[in-house]
Amino acid sequence: MRFGSQFGNNLNFATAPAILTSKREGPQVFFLETFNENIDKLFISSSQVNSLNASINLQYTFKNKLDIGFNIDAVGFSFGKEISGTYIDNQSPVLLNGSQQTAKPTTLNALLISDNDIGSLNSELYARYWFNKKWAIKAGVSFYFTEYTTNNKLRLENDRWRNKILMGMIGVTYNPFN
Repeated sequence: MRFGSQFGNNLNFATAPAILTSKREGPQVFFLETFNENIDKLFISSSQVNSLNASINLQYTFKNKLDIGFNIDAVGFSFGKEISGTYIDNQSPVLLNGSQQTAKPTTLNALLISDNDIGSLNSELYARYWFNKKWAIKAGVSFYFTEYTTNNKLRLENDRWRNKILMGMIGVTYNPFN
């Protein structure tokens, strides 16, 4: 299980569903182009999304000193307070463009490949070096995305909005049981 919490200010959340971003659903959307004409934004000035997910973890250890690993959230749920965001329509100005929309974190989190995913999910690719049996340093990259659902369906019947971020990471590991 992994608990994650994302805090952010002045973030743009983009149209999330694959049927809108790629005009298709299924695993092949990973390789398809993005249709920018379908991408609108929800600007959120102050965001916090909390998630609790079961994760898939793969790791290989070389000579008890170096771990190379990958993990990804598979399924879980998110929670957080209801917020207000500004809807930004990508097309010519419409009645709702610039309107305030109420949203809350998408409750269900599910790994379904690329823009088919639902909710807030995190993945990591890392290397960890063990100085001794109890202490190590870990470095890598983390790809984390969070999602809000608006109370109203907006253009193209969309009510799901996603923010994606790729970050470097560094950490310390302590294992008291070794």
